[in-house]
Amino acid sequence: MRGGAWIACALLLLTASDLRGQSVLERSPNMSWGWTGTPGLLHFHTIHRFHVGEAPTRALGNVPTLLAAFSPRDRLLVGGNYSSSSVLVLGSQNEWEIFGRGAFGIPAPAASPLDGAVTLAYNTTAGSVDGELSLHAGLGRLRLSGAVRGFSNAFDTGDFGGAVAAGLNLPLTTHVALAGDAVLPLDPDDAESTAWSAALQTRIPFTPHSLSFQATNAGPTTLQGASMGTSLVRWGFEFTVPFDPSRLRRPAPAAPDEDDEVPHDALLAELERNTVVVIVEEMQFGMEKIVVPAGSRVVWINRDPVAHTATAEDGSWDSGLIDQGESWSRVFREPGEFPFICTPHPDMTGVIVVEP
Repeated sequence: MRGGAWIACALLLLTASDLRGQSVLERSPNMSWGWTGTPGLLHFHTIHRFHVGEAPTRALGNVPTLLAAFSPRDRLLVGGNYSSSSVLVLGSQNEWEIFGRGAFGIPAPAASPLDGAVTLAYNTTAGSVDGELSLHAGLGRLRLSGAVRGFSNAFDTGDFGGAVAAGLNLPLTTHVALAGDAVLPLDPDDAESTAWSAALQTRIPFTPHSLSFQATNAGPTTLQGASMGTSLVRWGFEFTVPFDPSRLRRPAPAAPDEDDEVPHDALLAELERNTVVVIVEEMQFGMEKIVVPAGSRVVWINRDPVAHTATAEDGSWDSGLIDQGESWSRVFREPGEFPFICTPHPDMTGVIVVEP
């Protein structure tokens, strides 16, 4: 059994793809999958895992983990985890971990892109410097992840140790995925066994939030906590809350460039020959990739009941909030690729390709 797990992990570490998840839909419960968030956003996750105690009391136990993190730039995340119900260190229920994570791409054929991430962490409760190297792959709809973890004070034994992990994620629809993983300590003893998880992952429509319903035998979702299996089966959930600090104020639309804006009432009458209309509907940009010749106008029309933005990833242009039934447009004169997002809903992305 252990030999099979080693072989599976080795195979996963030899394959990969760009799967930097922005929600639980691109991850599994006990693995990060190189998740680094969206630049400029704060991220708050709450993970609660419950178990029922032994008879006669059958008391309900709760293992919560709270994550707070910030993405200062693309492919970089810094933050911390806190759990008030840890068994990592005898006599200490509170577990703290601070971490930083950087994701990277690996040159490979376009048909088989590779992606990975390095996480460095310090578990203040165990006094342990921890780390993880993970690689990720896509095989059709199926997504795979493999990771190697190392701990300077593994499971409060005073010795260096580590673990290997393997996970899978299968998207069923835009809003639903199945996921699972297994984490095997490199030197398991009676106190440590393989940690596992299985989950139904969901994206909540018309919101930037995602929710995972999961079963696992692990406790907190720190690197060490998620590598330490127990005899208990815990049922729980993870809820994600990305937050854009700029939403504390209503962003003003960028100054129009040579009459880039078109009055909504006159929009249909004034469409130009080189104008592309993007319908924002069902929490998606109508076209994720828009190819236009230089000098074309792109118009975003919002048909959702919530406000959206069309914002350049580098912040060079921003529509401000576009309310339901309203529109905003911009003329693209220079050739190149211009990725954009909706800042209140960072899972909404697109790119404009301007040809000469």
